Amino acid sequence: GEPRQRRRLIAELVRNAPEVGRDIHSGAVLAKAIEYGDRDDQLALARSLVMQEGLVASMAKTRHGSGAAKALLEALEGEPEGDEAHRQLREEAGALRQRRYGRAVVACLGAETASKAKAKTCDVWKASSFSRSSTRESNSWPEAFSHVSTEESACGQWPHTFCRTTTGGSSWSDDSGF
Repeated sequence: GEPRQRRRLIAELVRNAPEVGRDIHSGAVLAKAIEYGDRDDQLALARSLVMQEGLVASMAKTRHGSGAAKALLEALEGEPEGDEAHRQLREEAGALRQRRYGRAVVACLGAETASKAKAKTCDVWKASSFSRSSTRESNSWPEAFSHVSTEESACGQWPHTFCRTTTGGSSWSDDSGF
């Protein structure tokens, strides 16, 4: 839509953030509004969701809400409200890790924290370009993901995330049954 239409829609979403954020299907709308709104509108919508204690964590547990939570984290990066969003999600990290979509959001927290601290390298792969047999043959997970640029963050590509720490440990998060 036109910028004027987007602003009007986002203004309505901001006004109704608590109700919209609780609806399991509206997460897709929120994610797109954050993605396509201008910077001021992105911040206004993201801030309105973070101001509702527990709403972001609740959204992060659902299929569509997890996309909105990831878009919100990206929009608020470097903003004080971004720290608040991280705090709320970290407080619920245990519950989020028990949910399929929550794990993807927790992976975003780890990837963002790691990039800030330069402690981790996280690469992501797309299921369509990766096969189970190729990992068995190569038995080398990091090389299997080398085709993915580091610009593609865990936040952008769900559900497959491989993270390698600089201390030599590694972890694999996969909900596809591989």
